[in-house]
Amino acid sequence: SCRGSKGARGSKMPRVAFVAAGYRAAMVPSLLMLALVAGVFPVSSELDAVSREFQVSVLKAELLELRAMVRTQKAKLKDQGTQMQEMLGKPLEEADSKRRLQTGSFVSVVTWEETVMNYHLAMDSLWLMLCGALVMIMHSGFAMLEAGCCRVKNTSNVLMKNMMNVCMGTLGWYFFGWGIAYGGPHNSDGLMPAGQFIGSQEFLSDGFLEESRDGLKPSMKMLSWFFQWAFCTAGATIVSGGVAERVKSPSYALFAFVMAGFIYPAIASWCWGGGFLARDIVLGSFHTSTGISDFAGSGVVHVTGGI
Repeated sequence: SCRGSKGARGSKMPRVAFVAAGYRAAMVPSLLMLALVAGVFPVSSELDAVSREFQVSVLKAELLELRAMVRTQKAKLKDQGTQMQEMLGKPLEEADSKRRLQTGSFVSVVTWEETVMNYHLAMDSLWLMLCGALVMIMHSGFAMLEAGCCRVKNTSNVLMKNMMNVCMGTLGWYFFGWGIAYGGPHNSDGLMPAGQFIGSQEFLSDGFLEESRDGLKPSMKMLSWFFQWAFCTAGATIVSGGVAERVKSPSYALFAFVMAGFIYPAIASWCWGGGFLARDIVLGSFHTSTGISDFAGSGVVHVTGGI
């Protein structure tokens, strides 16, 4: 019985030892986990550093891919620009540089200056045309005056002479008159050279067009030509009143051409065209700084027509 009891005890002891060993083995991972949680082994910080390095490497790789894509896109754009340059036949770089030079403020200022200049030109043109038209109305007044001073049978002849003044005067003024009166040449003060008696340029409307960035455009000389032409024909009309009923039409037509082409332009050149009468008058100690100033043509137009 003793042996039996000893055998039973002997068989129970290894089983208890095995259970205790298993319990200790099961406690080891738990202790390790507690140690990790307690911070005995700082494994979490090392893992964070590794994850950060991995993220940085991933970002670097993505940046490299983006750079490669940008370079590829630039190359494509450059090829397209070269193809467009060959198709258009115009250097795109030069056009781009010109575009960059024209900033927004510069373009706005230039546009505003051109607008103001065009506005002033339009107003000057309108004013000169209106004044020239008013001077032309003088012909109708002279015609009525002359028709009232002559006999009824000569009324048509008087009216015809006034028409000849306009027609023949226009031809004389176009061919010779303007060049003699205002052709110049002139200096910076608007005066002709000292030894020049009459104008010698701008015959047959020479110089009435000026160059611009858009090509040729009419200058203000055309409007001045129209305005002075009205004065020129008015001077010839003054003469027609003195020869009413006393001259034939062909003879008067020739006179109107000579009057508008040579006589009146020479007088106008001396005073209005920068001639010797427009210079300073020096007579001993007497000196003027203006010369002769005829504002409305009392001397150039009316005295010339009367003489």
